[in-house]
Amino acid sequence: GTASAEALTLSLRARESWRVRTPPAVQQAIALYERAIALDPSFAPAYAGLADCYNLTMSGLPVSVRAVNAKANAERAIALDPGLAEAHTSLAFYLYKFEWKWSEAEAGFRRAIAADPSYALARHWYGDMLGLLGRFDEAIAELRLAHALEPSSLAIITDLVGPLLYSGRVAEARAVAETGAAINPLYHGVLGRMAEILAAEGRERESLEEAWRASVLTGATLESIEELRAAYQTGGLP
Repeated sequence: GTASAEALTLSLRARESWRVRTPPAVQQAIALYERAIALDPSFAPAYAGLADCYNLTMSGLPVSVRAVNAKANAERAIALDPGLAEAHTSLAFYLYKFEWKWSEAEAGFRRAIAADPSYALARHWYGDMLGLLGRFDEAIAELRLAHALEPSSLAIITDLVGPLLYSGRVAEARAVAETGAAINPLYHGVLGRMAEILAAEGRERESLEEAWRASVLTGATLESIEELRAAYQTGGLP
């Protein structure tokens, strides 16, 4: 995709940083992709990667900034390489997350998968959308394929828990979450999903403690958690 070895190296470094899914890591990825694009303004995968950075809530950036940049960079990637699976995935995710254009997004994900059936992110984000639409069996199938392609991805693992849990397959959801915990027990998404699983199992207090741990990892203060804990002790969940 590029004649510049340095642009390629920067892009690969950006992707690894993006996978961490924390605001500092995603913002570092943005800077790396921008450097890659400065070296080669025709490097379509770098634009798609930059769009993916802005697509993520975990970029920590305001939605107004994210929406404009996600769309512009995804469209630029497609203009440069109309057959690029990464570009169609980026735009499809934007269409479903920001504009709620379900049919257009689905067509984009299918186009990406047809272009590269082994591109895990296309299957991951397509499965995520299917789960949101309540098409749980289809969501689980796509997310399992994504997981097979990228077994160490905590983002895929935690997103697979959702449709399993919402379709009543609580034991399976727990088994998947535990594979994530074995990789990184302090990943915020794993703790958040374990909180949901514990709630489904009727273990309310344990569920709340797990959710509060996840909140601390994503920026909540210990003081705010202690206030919640005291409120729960006084008046229960309401």
